[in-house]
Amino acid sequence: MGSKQTEVELRIYFCLLLKNSGIRIHKNKVLTNMYMQQLKKIKAALTSLHEDIQYDFTKQVDELQTAV
Repeated sequence: MGSKQTEVELRIYFCLLLKNSGIRIHKNKVLTNMYMQQLKKIKAALTSLHEDIQYDFTKQVDELQTAV
């Protein structure tokens, strides 16, 4: 079973790649839904991490949310 921290890091990395790819996520419903689902999964996994780590990742997630 994998680490929740690793899961969060990988999902954030995926979202960053998608955000920075130049693809207009907001113009494609499937990509928008996939991106939003990843953010939901990140938030769910964050709840099981230590508060300090949560804070660091939450700042990154907040930046990702402004992308859509």
